[in-house]
Amino acid sequence: MTRRKRNDHWLNTQLWKLPIGEWIGLILALGAIVSLLCILLIRRHTLEYHLEHTFTISDPEFFGSALALSDPVPIESNAIEVLKNSGEYFPAMLNAIRAAKKTVNFAAYILYSDEVGRAFCEALSERARAGVEVRVLLDGVGSDWSLNNSDVRNMKRAGCKFTYYHHRG
Repeated sequence: MTRRKRNDHWLNTQLWKLPIGEWIGLILALGAIVSLLCILLIRRHTLEYHLEHTFTISDPEFFGSALALSDPVPIESNAIEVLKNSGEYFPAMLNAIRAAKKTVNFAAYILYSDEVGRAFCEALSERARAGVEVRVLLDGVGSDWSLNNSDVRNMKRAGCKFTYYHHRG
């Protein structure tokens, strides 16, 4: 019984004598544990919502639907072509870049250093070397790890103005 009182007494006197750094560490550790438990144990209610489409991309109603989502202003004598997948829009984008005479503004969430990504890097670099003002804006979260630094350096060397948004560092 005497021994237990000594331990309680030690706990009561020594615990309060911790340095401020240890108190901060203790509080941060407790906060981290509470946060982790909240993330793992609290269930969030999600609302399932599925948009029902009554038309396909090739139906005439699609154009009006697409305009309603982004509110662009169609200008007379311009042409709009609906491209359905990467097999259609990647070649169209590359052709537009290669045909640019004054400027190219290229923005993307993800650009990989793969066959398609290198085709874009080469087309953008070629236009910059030809005197076209080329601006490249990529999402740092999506493209930072997927795009090799050598591809970025090559575009900059060619004269492309290059930057990330949401850059990690």
